[in-house]
Amino acid sequence: MGNHHDTGYKELFSYPELVRQLIEGFAPPEVTAMMDFSTLTDHSGNYITPLFKEKFEDKVWSVEVDWEGTRQRVFVYLLIEFQSTVDHRLPIRM
Repeated sequence: MGNHHDTGYKELFSYPELVRQLIEGFAPPEVTAMMDFSTLTDHSGNYITPLFKEKFEDKVWSVEVDWEGTRQRVFVYLLIEFQSTVDHRLPIRM
């Protein structure tokens, strides 16, 4: 289960406009130009795995994308991990 400090960012990224701003801030303009942000849909939730373990998702969104004349829905998985302590191995993990 996620830590209590995760709830703040999950709340922030529950709003389509903030998700749009995050994508536009990190994805190349050529990619964001293909996205129809009016179709952003939140798919986040809690699930039971095939081995009957409870899973708490991070933020999962979908958006429709137009690419080479084809329109399709793609999924965006937001995994943002906040560190509560200093981790000197972080550069290795990056």
